[in-house]
Amino acid sequence: MKIWSTIFGYKVFPNTKYTSPFREDNRPGCWIELKGEKYIFYDYASPIFNKLDIIEGMRYKFNLSYIEAVNKIYQIHIYDGKVVTKAEYSNFKFNLVYKEGKYSKLDKEYWLKRGIIKKQLEEDNIKKVEVYKCNSKKNPYDFYYFYPILAYVINYPSGNIKIVLPDTSIRFITNSNQEDLGGIWDNTDQIVISKSYKDYRQLKNAGFNTLFTMNEGCKPKILKDICKNFKDIVIFYDNDIPGRECSKSLLEYIPNSREVYIPYKYGCKDPDELKIKYFDECSKILKKIINGNR
Repeated sequence: MKIWSTIFGYKVFPNTKYTSPFREDNRPGCWIELKGEKYIFYDYASPIFNKLDIIEGMRYKFNLSYIEAVNKIYQIHIYDGKVVTKAEYSNFKFNLVYKEGKYSKLDKEYWLKRGIIKKQLEEDNIKKVEVYKCNSKKNPYDFYYFYPILAYVINYPSGNIKIVLPDTSIRFITNSNQEDLGGIWDNTDQIVISKSYKDYRQLKNAGFNTLFTMNEGCKPKILKDICKNFKDIVIFYDNDIPGRECSKSLLEYIPNSREVYIPYKYGCKDPDELKIKYFDECSKILKKIINGNR
């Protein structure tokens, strides 16, 4: 709740009524509720800010782009909310190390409900994280140890890593940058650009040639060069406000690209959610969304 407390300007708690930090409001009728793996803000009195996740809340409160909001959340998490200048960032080296663990029953359930098997995780170099440690700006020479209940790590070719924490509000911690791309792709006519490993694997399991960026806000220079080798460049990001905004931005950045989204009628915003909800029909739906009558 540290991030939501920063947005509100004071300490807040789940399932407690507050006035909205996004509009003039003197009647407490808003609250934060844990939905699945996220703390969601609800304000049914507002036609705009009636339902926001933590990144959307940070964006609208502080007028930030998607990637700026992610970085702000990261700064609060690692630097305890203190303002850090660019010079201080450059002098500080963030160290992130993990220890691989054995898959638990919870891990197996997490992947199997997505139709992702251990062999595929091994092919993709996705590993279970038992413990990770990192330093902070405040204590650059001390390491803090974390023992997540559920976590996995993406290893990029650069040597950088991204530890994904599905059951936390932070969602991930990383030393990677926007030039880090994940996935293995072939030299075919089509490439599908996704924004996460889980979406990438769902697309790959459906038969698509695909790769994934570090997050939706990234516009890697290397991606522009890679896309020159393909005739059909498809951007497949989340069907929500941040996803559409980032998709439009990447569409302008990558020449001759096109964008697709999961239609609202399916009640899902990305391929991973689609797989969980429409397990057996997922591949068929994805093919229809991406290629239609092509």
